[in-house]
Amino acid sequence: MNKRVTVVFDGGVLRPDVPLDLAPNRRYVITIQELKETSSSEDAWDVLEAITGTVDAPEDWSSEEKANPTL
Repeated sequence: MNKRVTVVFDGGVLRPDVPLDLAPNRRYVITIQELKETSSSEDAWDVLEAITGTVDAPEDWSSEEKANPTL
């Protein structure tokens, strides 16, 4: 099970922004990544530029590998 949840750290406890459907008294592993708040002056191109290179994908998305090169 993988979930992505935003939280606020109040100085002592991480508080999720939404209720979590987790079993009590169980241990979970979390990954902490600072969420950079986007300003209203950013447009979609700024967001795309900020996440460029963060997705593991082919170098050239336009290339296609054919399953049967004789077709």
